[in-house]
Amino acid sequence: MASAEYFLPNFAFFSLMARANPALLAPPMDFPAELKRHVARVERGLDQFVPRADTRPARLHTAMRYSLEAGGKRLRPVLALAAAELFGVKDDRALPAESGMKSVRLLHKRDGHRQVLLAAASHERMEKAKAVTLTVIDLDQIAAVDKAVVSLGASADALLGRGGHAAWLHLAQARHATEEYGRSAAPSGLMPPGSAVYDLVHAAENVKLRSQDQASNAAADAVIAATSRAILYNIHGDARPHANGLSIFYPPNQTALAMRGKNSYKETSFAASNAWYPFLRNYVAVPASEAERNRPKPAIDPLTASGRMLSPHGKLNISSQVHADDIDEARFVVSIPQNDERVVIGSIPIDLKAGGDLKEDWDGEWFTISDNDGEFIAPITQFEELKDQGDEELYWAGVPARLRIAGTAQWLDVTLYFELDFRDEEVSGDFIYAVQYTANGPREIDLDAGDDLQPVYEVINAAGVSRRSVSDDPAHLIHIDDDTDELRVKRSALPPGRYQVGFVVSDLAGRQSEQLTEVQLEAAAAEPAAEPEAEPEAQSE
Repeated sequence: MASAEYFLPNFAFFSLMARANPALLAPPMDFPAELKRHVARVERGLDQFVPRADTRPARLHTAMRYSLEAGGKRLRPVLALAAAELFGVKDDRALPAESGMKSVRLLHKRDGHRQVLLAAASHERMEKAKAVTLTVIDLDQIAAVDKAVVSLGASADALLGRGGHAAWLHLAQARHATEEYGRSAAPSGLMPPGSAVYDLVHAAENVKLRSQDQASNAAADAVIAATSRAILYNIHGDARPHANGLSIFYPPNQTALAMRGKNSYKETSFAASNAWYPFLRNYVAVPASEAERNRPKPAIDPLTASGRMLSPHGKLNISSQVHADDIDEARFVVSIPQNDERVVIGSIPIDLKAGGDLKEDWDGEWFTISDNDGEFIAPITQFEELKDQGDEELYWAGVPARLRIAGTAQWLDVTLYFELDFRDEEVSGDFIYAVQYTANGPREIDLDAGDDLQPVYEVINAAGVSRRSVSDDPAHLIHIDDDTDELRVKRSALPPGRYQVGFVVSDLAGRQSEQLTEVQLEAAAAEPAAEPEAEPEAQSE
């Protein structure tokens, strides 16, 4: 009911647009100036009609203000104001409407006006629908959700106190299996503010599945039920299969919990009044304890490879075995040795076989990003199979890069996201969007003609210390001439030379082990020179 009542005016709006006087569209305009003017009106409207963050209830208004920080949230209000002017509304009477695009009141037949929070993706283009989430939340029900989360935090904390390492392991496995939002594909692995946020319902389901504790199971059921009552409307793209409408902070370690930012979790009113934060404090303390630090990290046996030379169109069989009972992830990694360092050109997760067996067949190819004019090796660091939607051959990939917007000199650190399709013989991937991870959380950035892109690689020295590296080679720069439709991912043969390939395995406490072997990629055999064609014989007239 709520969804229909909210979206119905959109159909009426487009119907009016179809009947607009064409003469009103005739005069030319200075688009950048008009956009700037309308954005200023939007900012004024937000300040005028959206309550300050410290307005009671502070928890609600802090969340509303946080959601409105991203610049992309101004696009649709700007369109609304421009449409209002199209029909002769040139003053600020439309400002309350555009300011309500995040916080709106919907008419409910049973109990009058009900305030809801609308959380929507920042872009509506169909090619970005894989990551879209749209949720209408009944704020009258949030107190019940809060109460249920208090109970879940208290029961999980009690379980942790009773069960020690075994209980922590179950809860860590629940976190690992839960859908995460705001994760960065930064090569250094650092987690920016806004990371470690997980779907609340999916987290409760996984706690129930793994905790083996009656009190925690009951608390998880209460969270699921309360959230279900609070969600009036929810849709999500295929890349967000477990997006149920509400999320919760669930960091893996003390560093992530203590991270400071403009919107630090610890400073929120929710953290100050809820039992979830005390649970988190105890949860992240377990892997940092002396007993846990003394536990061995994953042990990987020396690699077995079918050879040390790899010819074009050949395959190298690499295998090993890992010994650990709390593995978080196993990845196949490809890097280039340089003096006493190695440049990681990317890694992808692999399925851990029974008994801890690690296996990979490598053909000497890797992912590259290209457009019509340029190409560079894609240092993929985030790779997720969309199997929850039945798309076992579709993957969601994140690539760290630098972006220089046309007409500017500053380089921005961004993550490029692609959808990769393995269903055909040739792997192909479409560009979805670029995200910048800021102190205020992730922010989508639109790529356009004239922008420049460079890959960002991770460089690891002999001591295991990593740093970021950006190539100055002009051949590793992509200049977008037209639009992003030509920006694609494919698999290409790597240049001949020395490479290090192998496995990296991390456990749920963040400990990591690796085993690598050196491989020489051979150059393709030169094509035999073609026989020169015989000169045609002269013919007499």
